[in-house]
Amino acid sequence: MDYKVHIGYGFHVNCYHSYRGDTNDELGFGGDIRVIRKIIELLNHCNGQGIPVKGTWDFENAYSLEEILPKYAPDIIENVRERVVKYGDENDIMGYSNGALGAMTEDEFSASIEWAVTNPNGSGLLDLFGECARIVRPQEMMFTPSQIKSYKRMGIEALCLYYSCVPFDGFRTIIPQLPDEQAFNPVSYCYEGEKLTVIPTYSNTDIIDAGTLRYLAKELHQKQLSGEINNDVFILINMDADAILWEPLELPGPLGKLANTDGIRGLVMEVADLDFVVFDTPAGYLKNHPPLTDIEFTQDTADGSFTGYSSWAEKPFNRQIWTRLERARALARAAKCDKESPSFFDRVMLLSTTHFGLASPVLNVEREKRALALSESMMQKELAVCPAVQKLTLANPNDSTLVSAQLAFDSGALPEIGRLEVKAKGLAQFGAIEMDKHADGSIASAFVICRFKSKKAQYPVEIEVLEKAPRAQGTRTVQSENLRVNLCSHGEVVSVYYKGKQIGGRDFLRSYLTYDKAHSYFSAKHLEPLPAAGAVQGCRLAGEIHLPQEVKPGSYSIDLFTLPGVDCVFTQLRVAYPYTREESAISTHSSALGRFTDMKWQQSVPMQIRPALTGDLQIVKRNFAHELSAYRVASFWSSVTENTRLDSFNNQLTGGMVGLSNGETGLVIANARQVLGSMAHCPMRLAQKDGQAIVRMNPFGTYHGKQRRHPTRSNGAVGDSFVMVAPQARSIAPAYNGVCENSIMALFAYDGLLPEGETLSDICAFADGAVVLEPENQEKVHAFTRDNVNFSQIVSNAVAPEKLKSVITSGIVPGPVEIGKIVVKAFGNIVKAQRKAK
Repeated sequence: MDYKVHIGYGFHVNCYHSYRGDTNDELGFGGDIRVIRKIIELLNHCNGQGIPVKGTWDFENAYSLEEILPKYAPDIIENVRERVVKYGDENDIMGYSNGALGAMTEDEFSASIEWAVTNPNGSGLLDLFGECARIVRPQEMMFTPSQIKSYKRMGIEALCLYYSCVPFDGFRTIIPQLPDEQAFNPVSYCYEGEKLTVIPTYSNTDIIDAGTLRYLAKELHQKQLSGEINNDVFILINMDADAILWEPLELPGPLGKLANTDGIRGLVMEVADLDFVVFDTPAGYLKNHPPLTDIEFTQDTADGSFTGYSSWAEKPFNRQIWTRLERARALARAAKCDKESPSFFDRVMLLSTTHFGLASPVLNVEREKRALALSESMMQKELAVCPAVQKLTLANPNDSTLVSAQLAFDSGALPEIGRLEVKAKGLAQFGAIEMDKHADGSIASAFVICRFKSKKAQYPVEIEVLEKAPRAQGTRTVQSENLRVNLCSHGEVVSVYYKGKQIGGRDFLRSYLTYDKAHSYFSAKHLEPLPAAGAVQGCRLAGEIHLPQEVKPGSYSIDLFTLPGVDCVFTQLRVAYPYTREESAISTHSSALGRFTDMKWQQSVPMQIRPALTGDLQIVKRNFAHELSAYRVASFWSSVTENTRLDSFNNQLTGGMVGLSNGETGLVIANARQVLGSMAHCPMRLAQKDGQAIVRMNPFGTYHGKQRRHPTRSNGAVGDSFVMVAPQARSIAPAYNGVCENSIMALFAYDGLLPEGETLSDICAFADGAVVLEPENQEKVHAFTRDNVNFSQIVSNAVAPEKLKSVITSGIVPGPVEIGKIVVKAFGNIVKAQRKAK
């Protein structure tokens, strides 16, 4: 058979960045415009020489095609339109606002895809270019398995997901490795009886890992000739359109002849003379090439640091704007609308991944300002249309009698939490704990939990203040019906039991920071009685946090408590992180943050939980379409045998809950999404002991360390180089410097793999929370609308474009000797492949 090697070149166009600002220079989107123009110029030159190369474009619509390019580079739109007609270029779908597709509700997701194709503003791919393939290259590879049905319903034929040799990856390290015949062909992703085509996609780094594109093409063709591959193959190269590897690097002397340094021109010219090469596009290849095999995985995918959601979910700033999003969603649910709600468009815009990452350790200062302004506008639109009520009301959108909410109190209205009384018709039980205080010592906000006798859509309540508060009682055992946490006198958890079976020991709960390569454990722990209202019983662990070079020390408290009739242990985590001087600048051509930071921060672990579960461990999760699922921890080392230990993994979207189960017993951490949340708030760490997997969970924290191992076609130097230059490879921990955060969670233990019945109902009800509706002229008690995360003042770093440093300093930069070794290995691999491919 005369099998061919098809090659496609894909350009991911998003001019709205988390690590740069909004100016037409190297501090903003100027680099995008320069590189894209060069790509078009070089493609046109190749076509002019008779080379039938085609480009594949996936444009972000809202910011790039509506705002930036029409104003600063309308020629780019016109030239791509011309290439579509003249040379057969293809436009694939990214998503209207480069949104976090995997973390969206069903309506948000549908709108993002639909508006990318066509929209009233005229920025859809059909609107501008006259054609659009029904193929999605999701922004940042964000995908959640249950969306397979939505993609198919919307007529999407395929997804492009990275299958890469570096941590900028989608699914390479979560399925058994594919042989080349399947790795360079469409495959069928299978989930719950549905199938959707996935095109394994590669970046420029994968080409460098292979040595050269010519060498890779000839290697694959040789396998076709030998019979090892009995099909055509498709090398789809897709990378951000601002990547420097798309434009000629203009290196001096002999270096200028090195492969992979001449941009898109070099990638085309080095294979143009091969008679077995066909220049193609994803839709073009799919016409005659059906999927070759089936694949399955149940992880949520993203291509951030540690090959998951770390980059967009673990910064405190992520949680600030995500929690606002959750509140807007809740208000829309309470009004029984989603797509028709006044905040809907703003929500889709806020869900741009750019407002959450990829930048590390923090976002560009201008990007934060825009995200804050947009999220504030979104909230105000929802609050302005809240339904009128006669008295303070808890609107209950869930199928449960468990209702909870955060309430705000005017200064002096509630002198102490123990004096709070909640009354309502059908109320079976209530409890409340303080969350914040006014300067005068009175309660500023409280978290209230109610159990009602029957389910209703709304519960009018009365808030009263008792004359005297009962004395808080101390305890060293916090116990619900089936879950018991035992503590020692100085505040350490010593054991955790579920139905008499131990599921946690002395290492069940740990709190520490890693600073300048050393752990600093939260110190001076002591056990206190828990001030509370109603039927709450519990205790408070409290102490201090110190760092070697702190300007201001930190403090923390962890409340553990129960409420009769709810089989869980609730927790409140309050952390005021120490502050250290911020004197490090991140100002490179790939990442210019406009602020200083302290890069000695490496890990933030405020309340690590280590369940003592053994066996076939699975991560339990719920996405934002409310689908409950799980994935096996063993899938990591079943895919790549070296990945038995992972310093951090975050392939679990946390729509209010995430957990661990061995199939017999499970432990879920539910979080009150309207108090503090993120798209994936709980990174985890994998270790091994005596042949058993150990999983540690780090809610509202961030781990750091080595990236997981990715298979390589060469000597591994490309993976090392990628971490050295990738901005997202830096630790996120500096983002915690001086931050104050307050979260409410609950530990639910249960039988089986996934929680069911009343347990699941209570988990979801607690996680989603109620909406507080207040009448006009309400006094003293209100819906809480402030943030539960606060930041130190930003220390600005203004830098001129010409002062930006080389991209080589963007990531984790080792010493000069190590850099030299990595560079020699990487260039040596290219030279070797270049010689072989002649």
